[in-house]
Amino acid sequence: MSLFARQLQFFRFVMVGGGCFVLNVILLYVGKEFLHLHYFLVSVAALLIVSGVGFFLNRKITFRAQGVQIWHELRRYYAVNLGSFTFSLCMVASLVEFLKLHYLIANILVALGMLAANFWLHKNWSFGQVSFARKKV
Repeated sequence: MSLFARQLQFFRFVMVGGGCFVLNVILLYVGKEFLHLHYFLVSVAALLIVSGVGFFLNRKITFRAQGVQIWHELRRYYAVNLGSFTFSLCMVASLVEFLKLHYLIANILVALGMLAANFWLHKNWSFGQVSFARKKV
C-alpha cells in the first residue's frame, strides 16, 4: 500500500470517527434531555449503537473489508472499542482528578492520543487478515 493510500485510509478513519462522535453526542443529548434517561444508561446505549455504526462504516469505507468473517470482525471491533473506552475513561479521570484539567480538554486530549492506537488496532486486528481455521492436530 502506497504512502498516499495509507494516508487516505487514515483520513477516512478520522472522518468516520468524527461522524460517530457527532452521532454519539446527539444520542446522549436526546436520551438525557428528551427521554429523561439516566446518563450512564444513555452512555452505554450510545456506545453500543455508535460502535455498530462505526463498524459498518469502517468496514466498508475505511478498510474496505470483504468476505464472510464479519462476525469475527465485529467481535474484535467491539473488543477494541470497549478496551479503548475503558482506558480512555481511566485516562480522563486521571487528568481531571490529578492534573486538574477541565473534563472537556481531558477528553479531547485522550481522544487525540487514542486515535493512532485505535486505527492501528482496527486495521491490523479488527479487520486484519487473520485465519480463523482450526489447526489440525
